[in-house]
Amino acid sequence: MTFQDIFDYLLIKLKLTTSTLSGSPYSVEKLCTVINLAMDHAALHLIDKGDQFINTTASANLVSSQEVYTIGPSGDFDVDDYLQARQFLTVESSGEEHPVEQISITDRYRYVRSDQNVPNVAALKFYFTTGSITNSSVKYPAIGLVPQPTSALVSGLKMHYYFKPQPITHEGDTITNPNDYLDIPERAIPFFKSLAERLCLEIERSQEKINMMEARLAREENQATSAITEQKENSPVLMEEWPDPAVDY
Repeated sequence: MTFQDIFDYLLIKLKLTTSTLSGSPYSVEKLCTVINLAMDHAALHLIDKGDQFINTTASANLVSSQEVYTIGPSGDFDVDDYLQARQFLTVESSGEEHPVEQISITDRYRYVRSDQNVPNVAALKFYFTTGSITNSSVKYPAIGLVPQPTSALVSGLKMHYYFKPQPITHEGDTITNPNDYLDIPERAIPFFKSLAERLCLEIERSQEKINMMEARLAREENQATSAITEQKENSPVLMEEWPDPAVDY
Protein backbone atom coordinates (compact mmCIF):
# COMPACT_ATOMS: atom_id res chain seq x y z
CA MET A 1 0.00 0.00 0.00
CA THR A 2 1.33 3.42 -0.98
CA PHE A 3 0.90 6.76 0.76
CA GLN A 4 -1.49 7.79 -2.00
CA ASP A 5 -3.59 4.70 -1.31
CA ILE A 6 -3.99 5.53 2.38
CA PHE A 7 -4.61 9.22 1.64
CA ASP A 8 -7.36 8.29 -0.84
CA TYR A 9 -8.80 5.80 1.66
CA LEU A 10 -9.17 8.55 4.27
CA LEU A 11 -10.85 10.84 1.74
CA ILE A 12 -13.39 8.11 0.95
CA LYS A 13 -14.10 7.41 4.62
CA LEU A 14 -14.56 11.12 5.28
CA LYS A 15 -16.76 11.51 2.18
CA LEU A 16 -14.38 14.12 0.77
CA THR A 17 -12.44 14.77 -2.41
CA THR A 18 -9.31 16.83 -2.99
CA SER A 19 -11.53 19.65 -4.24
CA THR A 20 -13.76 19.67 -1.13
CA LEU A 21 -10.98 19.46 1.46
CA SER A 22 -10.74 23.26 1.80
CA GLY A 23 -14.32 23.55 3.02
CA SER A 24 -13.94 20.81 5.62
CA PRO A 25 -12.19 20.56 9.00
CA TYR A 26 -9.31 18.87 7.19
CA SER A 27 -6.45 19.77 4.89
CA VAL A 28 -3.62 17.92 3.13
CA GLU A 29 -1.33 18.94 5.98
CA LYS A 30 -3.71 17.59 8.66
CA LEU A 31 -4.27 14.30 6.85
CA CYS A 32 -0.52 13.81 6.39
CA THR A 33 -0.04 14.51 10.10
CA VAL A 34 -2.73 11.96 10.93
CA ILE A 35 -1.10 9.33 8.72
CA ASN A 36 2.30 9.86 10.32
CA LEU A 37 0.90 9.74 13.86
CA ALA A 38 -1.02 6.55 13.10
CA MET A 39 2.09 4.92 11.61
CA ASP A 40 4.13 5.75 14.70
CA HIS A 41 1.38 4.38 16.94
CA ALA A 42 1.16 1.17 14.91
CA ALA A 43 4.96 0.81 15.01
CA LEU A 44 4.95 1.16 18.80
CA HIS A 45 2.26 -1.53 18.94
CA LEU A 46 4.49 -3.84 16.89
CA ILE A 47 7.43 -3.11 19.18
CA ASP A 48 5.35 -3.87 22.26
CA LYS A 49 4.53 -7.29 20.81
CA GLY A 50 8.16 -8.03 19.94
CA ASP A 51 7.75 -7.97 16.18
CA GLN A 52 11.07 -8.34 14.34
CA PHE A 53 9.80 -6.75 11.12
CA ILE A 54 10.85 -3.25 12.16
CA ASN A 55 14.22 -4.19 13.61
CA THR A 56 17.48 -3.10 11.98
CA THR A 57 21.06 -2.22 12.96
CA ALA A 58 23.46 0.71 12.93
CA SER A 59 27.11 1.09 13.95
CA ALA A 60 29.24 3.75 15.59
CA ASN A 61 32.97 4.23 15.96
CA LEU A 62 34.51 3.70 19.36
CA VAL A 63 36.64 6.63 20.51
CA SER A 64 39.48 6.33 23.01
CA SER A 65 38.47 7.59 26.46
CA GLN A 66 34.99 8.59 25.22
CA GLU A 67 32.21 7.47 27.54
CA VAL A 68 28.98 8.74 25.93
CA TYR A 69 27.82 8.06 22.36
CA THR A 70 24.86 9.98 20.98
CA ILE A 71 21.99 8.34 19.12
CA GLY A 72 20.11 10.64 16.77
CA PRO A 73 20.42 13.00 13.83
CA SER A 74 24.07 13.95 13.27
CA GLY A 75 25.04 11.82 16.28
CA ASP A 76 27.50 8.96 16.44
CA PHE A 77 24.96 6.51 15.08
CA ASP A 78 23.41 9.08 12.75
CA VAL A 79 20.06 7.28 12.96
CA ASP A 80 17.46 9.65 11.55
CA ASP A 81 14.72 7.03 11.85
CA TYR A 82 15.58 5.88 15.38
CA LEU A 83 12.54 4.82 17.40
CA GLN A 84 13.69 2.51 20.19
CA ALA A 85 16.87 0.56 20.93
CA ARG A 86 16.71 -3.22 21.34
CA GLN A 87 20.27 -4.22 22.09
CA PHE A 88 23.82 -2.89 22.11
CA LEU A 89 26.90 -4.93 21.23
CA THR A 90 30.62 -4.25 21.00
CA VAL A 91 32.36 -5.56 17.90
CA GLU A 92 36.00 -6.54 17.74
CA SER A 93 38.16 -5.93 14.67
CA SER A 94 37.77 -9.64 13.90
CA GLY A 95 34.00 -9.15 13.67
CA GLU A 96 33.23 -11.03 16.87
CA GLU A 97 30.27 -9.48 18.72
CA HIS A 98 29.78 -9.18 22.47
CA PRO A 99 26.49 -8.09 24.07
CA VAL A 100 26.75 -5.43 26.75
CA GLU A 101 24.50 -5.41 29.80
CA GLN A 102 22.45 -2.37 30.78
CA ILE A 103 23.04 -0.84 34.20
CA SER A 104 21.69 2.21 35.99
CA ILE A 105 23.56 5.43 35.33
CA THR A 106 23.89 5.87 39.10
CA ASP A 107 25.71 2.52 39.33
CA ARG A 108 28.25 3.09 36.57
CA TYR A 109 31.13 3.95 38.91
CA ARG A 110 30.83 0.54 40.57
CA TYR A 111 31.99 -1.03 37.32
CA VAL A 112 34.77 1.38 36.35
CA ARG A 113 38.17 -0.18 36.86
CA SER A 114 40.66 2.07 38.59
CA ASP A 115 43.44 1.45 36.09
CA GLN A 116 41.13 1.80 33.07
CA ASN A 117 43.28 -0.68 31.16
CA VAL A 118 40.88 -2.21 28.67
CA PRO A 119 42.80 -4.57 26.35
CA ASN A 120 40.02 -4.94 23.76
CA VAL A 121 36.36 -4.20 23.22
CA ALA A 122 35.43 -7.59 24.66
CA ALA A 123 36.24 -6.07 28.07
CA LEU A 124 33.47 -3.48 27.63
CA LYS A 125 30.75 -5.09 29.70
CA PHE A 126 28.09 -2.51 30.47
CA TYR A 127 26.18 0.47 29.17
CA PHE A 128 23.80 3.02 30.65
CA THR A 129 21.26 5.27 29.00
CA THR A 130 21.37 9.02 29.33
CA GLY A 131 20.78 12.15 27.30
CA SER A 132 23.07 14.26 25.16
CA ILE A 133 22.36 17.91 24.38
CA THR A 134 23.72 18.55 20.90
CA ASN A 135 22.39 22.06 20.54
CA SER A 136 20.46 24.62 22.53
CA SER A 137 17.00 23.19 21.87
CA VAL A 138 17.18 19.45 21.19
CA LYS A 139 18.13 16.68 23.59
CA TYR A 140 18.94 13.34 21.96
CA PRO A 141 19.17 9.90 23.57
CA ALA A 142 22.64 8.56 24.23
CA ILE A 143 24.42 5.64 25.86
CA GLY A 144 27.56 5.45 27.97
CA LEU A 145 30.04 2.57 27.92
CA VAL A 146 31.57 1.08 31.07
CA PRO A 147 34.48 0.96 31.31
CA GLN A 148 35.54 3.50 28.71
CA PRO A 149 37.46 2.17 25.70
CA THR A 150 41.16 3.02 25.67
CA SER A 151 41.53 2.77 21.90
CA ALA A 152 39.52 3.74 18.85
CA LEU A 153 37.81 1.17 16.66
CA VAL A 154 35.78 1.76 13.50
CA SER A 155 32.25 0.36 13.86
CA GLY A 156 33.17 -0.99 17.27
CA LEU A 157 29.70 -0.41 18.68
CA LYS A 158 26.50 -1.79 17.17
CA MET A 159 22.89 -1.01 17.97
CA HIS A 160 19.91 -3.14 17.09
CA TYR A 161 16.95 -0.79 17.02
CA TYR A 162 13.36 -0.39 15.90
CA PHE A 163 13.18 2.09 13.07
CA LYS A 164 10.68 4.90 12.78
CA PRO A 165 8.47 4.48 9.71
CA GLN A 166 9.19 6.78 6.79
CA PRO A 167 6.70 9.68 6.93
CA ILE A 168 4.39 10.92 4.24
CA THR A 169 5.51 14.39 3.13
CA HIS A 170 3.87 17.25 1.32
CA GLU A 171 4.48 20.70 -0.14
CA GLY A 172 1.38 22.83 0.20
CA ASP A 173 -1.50 20.73 -1.08
CA THR A 174 0.69 18.24 -2.95
CA ILE A 175 1.97 14.95 -1.54
CA THR A 176 5.64 14.73 -2.45
CA ASN A 177 6.11 10.97 -2.02
CA PRO A 178 2.73 9.49 -3.06
CA ASN A 179 4.19 6.33 -4.63
CA ASP A 180 6.33 5.34 -1.63
CA TYR A 181 5.20 2.24 0.24
CA LEU A 182 4.37 2.28 3.92
CA ASP A 183 6.88 0.75 6.35
CA ILE A 184 4.06 -1.02 8.22
CA PRO A 185 3.77 -4.81 7.60
CA GLU A 186 0.70 -5.94 5.73
CA ARG A 187 -0.81 -7.78 8.69
CA ALA A 188 -1.00 -4.51 10.64
CA ILE A 189 -2.39 -2.32 7.83
CA PRO A 190 -6.09 -2.64 8.87
CA PHE A 191 -5.21 -1.61 12.42
CA PHE A 192 -3.17 1.31 11.09
CA LYS A 193 -5.99 2.47 8.81
CA SER A 194 -8.51 2.42 11.66
CA LEU A 195 -6.12 4.42 13.83
CA ALA A 196 -5.85 7.03 11.10
CA GLU A 197 -9.64 7.16 10.78
CA ARG A 198 -10.06 7.66 14.51
CA LEU A 199 -7.55 10.51 14.56
CA CYS A 200 -9.47 12.16 11.73
CA LEU A 201 -12.68 11.93 13.71
CA GLU A 202 -10.95 13.53 16.68
CA ILE A 203 -10.15 16.48 14.43
CA GLU A 204 -13.81 16.58 13.43
CA ARG A 205 -14.74 16.22 17.13
CA SER A 206 -17.40 13.65 16.30
CA GLN A 207 -17.67 11.59 19.49
CA GLU A 208 -20.66 9.65 18.16
CA LYS A 209 -18.68 8.39 15.16
CA ILE A 210 -15.68 7.63 17.36
CA ASN A 211 -17.85 5.51 19.64
CA MET A 212 -19.28 3.66 16.64
CA MET A 213 -15.86 2.55 15.39
CA GLU A 214 -14.35 1.57 18.76
CA ALA A 215 -15.42 -2.07 18.40
CA ARG A 216 -13.81 -2.34 14.94
CA LEU A 217 -10.59 -0.72 16.17
CA ALA A 218 -10.39 -3.14 19.10
CA ARG A 219 -11.04 -6.12 16.82
CA GLU A 220 -8.35 -5.11 14.36
CA GLU A 221 -5.88 -4.48 17.19
CA ASN A 222 -6.50 -8.03 18.38
CA GLN A 223 -6.05 -9.33 14.84
CA ALA A 224 -2.74 -7.51 14.49
CA THR A 225 -1.58 -8.85 17.85
CA SER A 226 -2.57 -12.42 16.94
CA ALA A 227 -0.81 -12.19 13.58
CA ILE A 228 2.37 -10.94 15.22
CA THR A 229 2.24 -13.69 17.84
CA GLU A 230 1.73 -16.44 15.28
CA GLN A 231 4.21 -15.23 12.68
CA LYS A 232 6.90 -17.64 11.54
CA GLU A 233 10.00 -16.96 9.52
CA ASN A 234 9.31 -17.04 5.76
CA SER A 235 5.64 -17.69 6.49
CA PRO A 236 3.88 -14.31 6.55
CA VAL A 237 0.50 -14.17 8.25
CA LEU A 238 -2.01 -12.13 6.27
CA MET A 239 -5.22 -10.61 7.53
CA GLU A 240 -8.53 -10.08 5.82
CA GLU A 241 -10.12 -6.69 6.26
CA TRP A 242 -13.87 -6.77 6.77
CA PRO A 243 -15.96 -3.62 6.45
CA ASP A 244 -18.02 -2.68 9.45
CA PRO A 245 -21.69 -2.32 8.32
CA ALA A 246 -22.50 -0.38 11.50
CA VAL A 247 -20.17 2.45 10.53
CA ASP A 248 -20.98 4.44 7.40
CA TYR A 249 -19.49 7.90 7.19
